[in-house]
Amino acid sequence: MLTKLAIFVWAVTPLPDDTVIVPLAMVNYGVRRIALPLFVGKVVHNLVIAYVFYTVTDTNLVSPNVKTDLALVVIVAFVLVVLYQVERARGGRAGVTAE
Repeated sequence: MLTKLAIFVWAVTPLPDDTVIVPLAMVNYGVRRIALPLFVGKVVHNLVIAYVFYTVTDTNLVSPNVKTDLALVVIVAFVLVVLYQVERARGGRAGVTAE
């Protein structure tokens, strides 16, 4: 029970999950026992972050003239780069080379 609580607390923090998953995997701690506290911890973490952003933007600390165009362009470009890398990796595995 104490291990599950530690996994949950670790998941609530912004620290990488690998820092708790890898050591537990090395001592053969089951994935099923890790999954639920890790998932619930990440949900709580995201809810806290969402609440903080909601509170900050609700109190007029952010200008109403802020545009999201640049942020959307960056997100789309990032997704396209990731998809390109995935396709390139698939082609390399199948023996197909891009020319």
